[in-house]
Amino acid sequence: LGNLQFTSGTVYSNIPNQNIQFIGTGTGTVIVSGPQLNVSTATGALVVQGGVGIADGLYTGKDIHVNGLTIGQGYQVTV
Repeated sequence: LGNLQFTSGTVYSNIPNQNIQFIGTGTGTVIVSGPQLNVSTATGALVVQGGVGIADGLYTGKDIHVNGLTIGQGYQVTV
């Protein structure tokens, strides 16, 4: 398929140092779905091994976990 190579469920570019872009034509949305829950950096429907660059905002439906800190669970004051 073009310059993409599919092997054992993995997609590779067959041109060295070439980016792979998934673009949602007609909808503008690319959806990654699967039943795997994300409970660590190595689990989930989408696992990224390397950095993530986000050019715009980020929205999540649940808490975000960063270096042991949970963002989104709120702040509770005990008196």
